[in-house]
Amino acid sequence: MLDKNRISSKTKGLISVLDRNDWVIRKGYHAGIIMDSAHHVVSTIHDRAENLSDKTWLAISSANIDREHSVFRRNSRYPYYYETSHSMFASDMGRCAEKDPKRFAMLSLMFPENIDSSYVINVTNVLANGTSTPVDFNIVCRIVLRYMGSPDENVVKNLLRIIKNRANEEWPDDVIMYVKETATGSMRPVGNEYGFSRDDKENMSPEALNIASINFPRSEAVYTIAHLLNAHPAYIENFRPVLKKLSEDESDAVRFALV
Repeated sequence: MLDKNRISSKTKGLISVLDRNDWVIRKGYHAGIIMDSAHHVVSTIHDRAENLSDKTWLAISSANIDREHSVFRRNSRYPYYYETSHSMFASDMGRCAEKDPKRFAMLSLMFPENIDSSYVINVTNVLANGTSTPVDFNIVCRIVLRYMGSPDENVVKNLLRIIKNRANEEWPDDVIMYVKETATGSMRPVGNEYGFSRDDKENMSPEALNIASINFPRSEAVYTIAHLLNAHPAYIENFRPVLKKLSEDESDAVRFALV
């Protein structure tokens, strides 16, 4: 990296040519700090996402995007930066799903097996938060059954929230088993354990344990069990062994959620 005072006139001329085109991504040619005003970061489909067809969405979500080239591109004519990445495209999908939850719920059932988890996270998050237009339970159940094998902790938490918020429904045995195994750690998702040492009085405070239990997938499963039992008291015998095991769990956050 050369200081700008050491760059030749020819190189400076080439840089000025590159800077004429907003779509050209160039690396820095000199050391120093480049200051710029703050701008929103959006995807390259941000302005037209709501007009894309299901076929186009599936093509986008299946695209092989090189992470090394998923960089920001500034367009001087608009007050934001563009980024080409699955996480940004998935965010747009989530925004569209809020307006048409049934359509994107159905679309999620057509996602390819190797899809970036950010798309699943955004669609299931909309379903977990509740929608103005209720999505048919059969569709929601199919989504849960399809993605409950995901190791992504955000997908896991969203699925549990979906089950919890619709605890009054008659969920199939596979889903009930999923909740039980997630709570006990048999299907441990990726993420922190949020277990604290009993010698750490600060982390053992009620506030810290409450925050830990809210963020921990296994604790979310415990809350889901509580909602299921409230909606279906007859489930108590089915869950009794799990509840006993959870009361003796090594995770303080899980036991706190049980309380």
